[in-house]
This record gives sequence, C-alpha cells and structure tokens, in this order.
Amino acid sequence: MTTITNPDPNIMQLLTVRSALNIMAKTGMNHSRYTGKQLLAIATKHTGIPYKRGQYAKALADLNVIRIAIFGGQPVRLNATSDI
Repeated sequence: MTTITNPDPNIMQLLTVRSALNIMAKTGMNHSRYTGKQLLAIATKHTGIPYKRGQYAKALADLNVIRIAIFGGQPVRLNATSDI
C-alpha cells in the first residue's frame, strides 16, 4: 500500500476525480459539487484526451493508467495522522 504524506495537489485532484468517475460510471450517482461535464474537463486536463458527454468509463480507464504509472499499481492511502 502506498501512503501519501505530502500530497501534490494535482495528484490529489487526479485521485478525487478518478473516484467520482468510478461512482458515476458504475452506479450513475452524481458528485455533489461537480457536474459530469466538469469531471470530464478535469480528466481531460490530466490525460490530454478530450471526452464527450457520458464517456465516464473511458476517462476512468485513462486515469487508472496514470495512477498505475505514478504509484506502480499499489493501493493508495492518505496519511491520516494529525498534529492535534
């Protein structure tokens, strides 16, 4: 398991959008703060591939390729420790 202790904002955005696209592609549930169009625009920013409406599964697959390239296929966990 890979633990992220000092996350890069771009990596965090990639992981968050990937999770939201996963839910949209598999269940049809929408994210509470982003529309499908916004999620696909963010995915386009990370992959460089333009997506049309409803191409959530394709965007998810492309983001998974990037995630595997960054983390080597290991599950990702954020470090939940706090100084408080």
